[in-house]
Amino acid sequence: MRRRLVHTVELDKKELDAARAVIACVELESVRITRSRFVTSMHGFPTFPVELATSSRTEEVTVEGSLCAVLDLVLRGYKDEDVLLEVSARIEAAYTIPPSSSFTPYQLKCFAKANGMLNVWPYWRDFVQSSVQRAGLPALALPLFRVIHKRPVGSLDMGKQQLIPVKSGIPKPTKRQ
Repeated sequence: MRRRLVHTVELDKKELDAARAVIACVELESVRITRSRFVTSMHGFPTFPVELATSSRTEEVTVEGSLCAVLDLVLRGYKDEDVLLEVSARIEAAYTIPPSSSFTPYQLKCFAKANGMLNVWPYWRDFVQSSVQRAGLPALALPLFRVIHKRPVGSLDMGKQQLIPVKSGIPKPTKRQ
C-alpha cells in the first residue's frame, strides 16, 4: 500500500490564539472510541498499488464544566475509483473546563479542531494499525498529526519557521531569507 499520507489542520493566527487560551486551562479526562467500522474487499497482500486517503470532521459539544471533542475519522484505500478498504471511527475526547473560565464558542471550536485532534490521533493510529493487521493486510502506520500555521496569502513574514505542506505530502520547515 502506498503511504503518502499527511493529515494536518491549518489554523491562522487568530485561531491559534483562541485555541491557546483554552489549552492553558482545560484538562483531558478521557478518550474513547464510540463507533467503529472496518470494511475491505482485499485478501492478503495486494499485488498492485493502493492509494490511501484520510478525512476527518470535528464537532465540539459543551455541557456545564466540560467539553467533548467528537471526531469522525476515515481512512480509505483506492485502486482507480474502487474503494478497497475503509476504516472509520468516532473518537471522543472529554475535557474538564475550570468553573471560573468563560470561553467563547469560537475558542472552544478552535481548541477542538487543533488540540482535540492532537489528543485523539494516537488512538486513531493504533486503531487503524491493529485493524489492518488483524485483517491480514500489510502493516500500515499512519503518519503523525500536525497543526500547521496558516499564513495569509501574500505574507512574507518568515520570522519564525512554520510547517508548510509540500506536494509530496511531507511537511518541511521553511527557510529564512
